[in-house]
Amino acid sequence: MHDLTSDDEFGTLSRHFNALVDSLRTKLESLRQIMHDVGETISNEIDLSKVENTIVYLAQKNTTANGVALYKIAGEDRSLRLQYAIGDFRPPYKSKVLDNAEKSQKVDPIPLLRTETVPLKGNILGEAATLAKSYFIRNVGLNRPELKREVDDPLYLSSCIAIPLRIGNNILGVLCLVKTKGFEYFSDLEYSNMQSFAELSAISIDNLNKYAEMLEAFELNREIGIAAEIQQNLLPSKLPPIDNFDISFFYKPLKGINGDFFDIIPLGYDKVLFAVCEVAGKGVPAALVMVMIRTILRLIASPTKNAGQLLTELNQNITEKVQIENFASMGLLIINRKSPSLSFSAASHHALHILRHETGEFEHHDVGGIPVGIDYASEYRDFTIEVNDNDLLILYTDGVPEARNKSGREYTVESLLEMV
Repeated sequence: MHDLTSDDEFGTLSRHFNALVDSLRTKLESLRQIMHDVGETISNEIDLSKVENTIVYLAQKNTTANGVALYKIAGEDRSLRLQYAIGDFRPPYKSKVLDNAEKSQKVDPIPLLRTETVPLKGNILGEAATLAKSYFIRNVGLNRPELKREVDDPLYLSSCIAIPLRIGNNILGVLCLVKTKGFEYFSDLEYSNMQSFAELSAISIDNLNKYAEMLEAFELNREIGIAAEIQQNLLPSKLPPIDNFDISFFYKPLKGINGDFFDIIPLGYDKVLFAVCEVAGKGVPAALVMVMIRTILRLIASPTKNAGQLLTELNQNITEKVQIENFASMGLLIINRKSPSLSFSAASHHALHILRHETGEFEHHDVGGIPVGIDYASEYRDFTIEVNDNDLLILYTDGVPEARNKSGREYTVESLLEMV
């Protein structure tokens, strides 16, 4: 760059050009420092509130602003709320809380401003948010007569900048800078710098939001994985030896945790209780109800009770302790090692299917009943079923017949029985 000092038109052009280059160099250096400071804040600790606070601080540090504030979109009405403010910040809108404050006392406006919402119409902050447009009011008294105040007024503003924090069509908030000294105004360069700074700030906040969501999802998945492992450990891992019976089971959750479970509980020396249960709903709520039902069933299980009595007592203990939407269907089967008779009861569960060896045909025992957890007064009937050598008994939850293949076709109960 040449420093020309002649008085001709080329000299004038050169001086203007040199001034422009100096301004651009100053802007680039300022933005470089801002990017460094924001990056330091993000890398030191993933804390959105600290990053937003840093953005407000850097906006004041790199301008001649007397006060800076960050307003964020919040609430169902998508209004603006003051998130952070520093310095001698004064609102560029008519504030009801400040107008109602005692004029005779010097009031700190920032705590009061945090208590009110700023509508998206009728003020430059709302206009900046709704129109995604930046505003530079160099001289508030001339350009915004409705905000004109005397220099000695505590809410006097001389100059104002309002810039939306925008990512695509999404407005995160508005950055507002004000000057509160008489006859002092922001420069074009400050306004230009802050537009670039606001773009960087919006990207930083958006990236941090996405990163926080990713961490939250990762942590949630990790906790669900732990819960699923705990739930898996609650299921029987070894089957008790039972004279004259062979037993096998299959359990595979579709994903994470759920409300389906089975249990095998020895009842003294002669009897064994089999339970198959399906809690309505999914995820954590259903899994918690499943654990509750399993615990109660193990507490009340007794060799002196038949399946219907156990189911009735279980229903009484669970009803009104769970939400109505977390009812459960259940099938209970008690095997007596010394007898060919089985005790069976169900609460709106799938039928017990028995493939008779002698005939090669299925028997279906569908005993009805309403799910447990709905009606405290419900009583469940007990059914005695005789079994013979090589008969095959099947209990299941709807995860089997309602499973779908890649084309969306259900497996169905008929397919299960045909396979058996």
